Amino acid sequence: MKNILILLFISLTSIFLSEQAVSQTPGEKPGFWIEVYNNNSQNLISKTFINFGLLKNLPLDSALTSVKNEQATITWYGAILCELFETVDVSCEKIHKLSISAPDGYTSVLSGELLSSLKTAICAYKAQHDRKWSQDYGDMRLIFPDLRSMYWVNNPNKIVITIGENQSTLNQYQFYFLDNEKLSRLVKKDKNGNPCLVIDDLLFELNLPKNNFHVLTSDGLFREYPQNDINRYLQLQKQESVSWEINGINVPPGLKTREVFFISSGNKGIFLKDLTENEQQKWERIFWQPLFGGNNSLAGLRIELVLNDNRIIQSKLTNQFREGIISLYRLFEEQRKKFVDLKFFMINWRGNQ
Repeated sequence: MKNILILLFISLTSIFLSEQAVSQTPGEKPGFWIEVYNNNSQNLISKTFINFGLLKNLPLDSALTSVKNEQATITWYGAILCELFETVDVSCEKIHKLSISAPDGYTSVLSGELLSSLKTAICAYKAQHDRKWSQDYGDMRLIFPDLRSMYWVNNPNKIVITIGENQSTLNQYQFYFLDNEKLSRLVKKDKNGNPCLVIDDLLFELNLPKNNFHVLTSDGLFREYPQNDINRYLQLQKQESVSWEINGINVPPGLKTREVFFISSGNKGIFLKDLTENEQQKWERIFWQPLFGGNNSLAGLRIELVLNDNRIIQSKLTNQFREGIISLYRLFEEQRKKFVDLKFFMINWRGNQ
């Protein structure tokens, strides 16, 4: 019996060590993978493991950041992120999107205007006067001094780089309001009796399963959430201020976002509430104008209302919008008052025809 137990112990130990070896990343030092994709084809161009030794062989640089709610600063030391990317033949100027993930599922996504922050970003592996580095940050920390700390990632395990120009083929967009018949039934009550909504349910209802999505907040944060395993825990929960917050059990604190009033994914957007004047301005400037900013004329823009019975009615306020008399959101508000059976607004683009 004793021999059997010894053999069983040896077998279990061998299995554990084997699984541990498989789960470990390559190289003698900690590190992370860099995957490079082409934006047009989405084909994997390269996959490289960056170990700690390679990182420390790059020229040492530093970044200075302030400490939240304190009159103090921290100096971070490490490798310039753009120089690190050059080791895998990627120039920062060619990056269309950057997605950085950590082992706990936390993900930071940079695209559009946020990519300008790459100029000052570093992959830090030590900080001045910080004796608890490993406890707080692991072996390394990606620092973006020009961005909020929610974009920083501790001990990353993978960086996904998408390169190339954005080849947008958008010619139609749909805008929903959460209080309509189609979406309001998705809102449930949590254990405290507060309204809540599972993000996955919302995306599924809009035929956008497993899609990335963006949120826009009252303080002007426009943040992208990639679709991954952690997203199934994400929920929208109603706040006292009438806005919503992203929350959920097992969701890393850095992914929780307050004062959310608009969500977009694919070619669809959802207003979670009636917007204040400040929120309207932020929606126009941060979401709508960049969406069609590349078009030189509004002549080909058609605004239609789709009703619950699927009838389509062209908005009579379209010309007022083209002439700048009324904003797009104000147009939505006026038409919602007149058509109580509204399902969504449909924006069709026909170029300059």
